[in-house]
Amino acid sequence: MFVFVANTANLTAEPVTWCSQEEIERRIAQPTPSLRAALTQSEMILMRRIPDIVTHRDNQSVVLDVQVVGTWVALSEACHVKRNKYLIPDLLKQVNPNSSAVAAAVTLSYRGTWASESVAALIDVGLGGHDLKIMTIRCLQGGLRAFQVHQKTTAMRPRHL
Repeated sequence: MFVFVANTANLTAEPVTWCSQEEIERRIAQPTPSLRAALTQSEMILMRRIPDIVTHRDNQSVVLDVQVVGTWVALSEACHVKRNKYLIPDLLKQVNPNSSAVAAAVTLSYRGTWASESVAALIDVGLGGHDLKIMTIRCLQGGLRAFQVHQKTTAMRPRHL
């Protein structure tokens, strides 16, 4: 079984299998005949749920899915919805058949406000306060970059007096 990790840095010293999001989508959309024959319909549905980070440490697996939301969204509610997406027993069993896997959502607003559940989950994984600060800064930089691109690509019609 392959474990795919997309859009993440290696958070542990253990080896991680890397694959781009496009490669994962290509493999899922067009599985080989042998893979298609080996998978049941429910397994194909479960494969379409691709978390951002899957980490293994001390016989425990953690599935993390990251989202950046707007300020109009309740952070705790968005975090629970995202977490529930991966709270499927068959899916968690695929991640780690030998022990229970934990699903968690990492939710923050584009202004850098964290959901308290997300902070607790990241601390449980082994990240510290400095790591959270770096992630907050990266989120703010991404939002600023998106705004700059929007401003450059949005033309204003000149006023006629």
